[in-house]
Amino acid sequence: MLCISIVMVIPFILQSCEKKVLQLPEETTDYSGTILENERLTARGKLISGVKWTPLGLIPSAWASGFYNAGEEYTGIPYSSVKELDKFIGIHVSFYTFLSAIRNPNSVLYTEDASKPPYHGINCSTFYGTVCSATVNYALGLSCPFSTRLYPSFPEQFQKVENQDISEIKPGCIMLKRGSHVVVVTKVWIDTGGRVEYVQILESDRRITSFRTYTAEEFLQRWSINSWVMYQYMKMDEIPNVEENPDDFIFNVDFCTTRGDNVCYRAGESVAFSIFNSNYFVLELYKDGVFFDSKNVVNRESLTYDNLPFGDYAAYLVNGKEKSRAIHFEIIEANVSLTENGKNLIINYSSTNGVPRYISFSDCNTFTPNQFFPLTSEDKVAGSVIVNMPKDKTQVCKVFFAGRYGVISNEYKSIQLFLEQ
Repeated sequence: MLCISIVMVIPFILQSCEKKVLQLPEETTDYSGTILENERLTARGKLISGVKWTPLGLIPSAWASGFYNAGEEYTGIPYSSVKELDKFIGIHVSFYTFLSAIRNPNSVLYTEDASKPPYHGINCSTFYGTVCSATVNYALGLSCPFSTRLYPSFPEQFQKVENQDISEIKPGCIMLKRGSHVVVVTKVWIDTGGRVEYVQILESDRRITSFRTYTAEEFLQRWSINSWVMYQYMKMDEIPNVEENPDDFIFNVDFCTTRGDNVCYRAGESVAFSIFNSNYFVLELYKDGVFFDSKNVVNRESLTYDNLPFGDYAAYLVNGKEKSRAIHFEIIEANVSLTENGKNLIINYSSTNGVPRYISFSDCNTFTPNQFFPLTSEDKVAGSVIVNMPKDKTQVCKVFFAGRYGVISNEYKSIQLFLEQ
């Protein structure tokens, strides 16, 4: 499951906060032993654990305090099990979108609490966030957000290490307690005698995403108490480079959608704009590069569009000949239908402007994924796949479509409701 077992993990969160900082070798050249590291894995880990953000107001948190505080700078992505919303940062939503939403005091990060109705998930808080498995998925560059239940179901990508010994550990190993928690090893120090001296991991706890470094003894202790099983990721050479650099981000200071800039919406969802600059009087909307509509702006009030047709949009604020920077968003078509065929289920999917990426079955109450079906090139062209009919037809079926600015799914319904339509 995507959530973390609070009973097993909190003692180690507290322990890591209390213990002294390890005195590690500063650079490889200063270390007489060997340092094992994958540059792309480390770079991706540095991004998801190193992003800095400062809330403009209170943001709901799954941590005991209940909130991320206004005016306090945080480093690392916030924890939130957004599997119902499909809003994992780095997988469904870009870092740029998240940071642009942070800068909008009226954004969903401040107005939506995913721990309360109408949402149903467990360990949810912020509208955008990450969890232990989503953090590992991002670090390895996986397009599908495997839950902790599902890693062993894909042996072509994750193979259980035969010798469950610290001597076998290396970057790309995941330490997994199935259905509970997962971390990924990013760096290993090996002394001149060939013994592991330090181990660095990347993980998301119920507060924030961060690197943690342990002595071999400390790591073995945590391994034992957490009942981890070590798997090796088999496609280390396919880890992609980091796609975003926050140092290059330039944000719109005049207006933004309530979900941020460079953001995807599913067809049928409303798009709301927050206006920050009272010097502009008109909002102009362009669809696929062509003028589409305009609305007057009165007293910096918010503006909303409903039922926009699918397409790529740019919005500007205008005052005579003066035009603001653009806000970009995309409305993605997500057509999904299910057909029962004996013991099989036919899943049909299509989109004019979204690329089908994978299918998931999830629990209808907790939205915990039970099965993933990554789509092959042939599946994407065919527009349908046939799978075994789940025994539990109350499960939710989602097809995920990738757009220009992120990934969205169809509006979820139980398999039974789909079939009864």
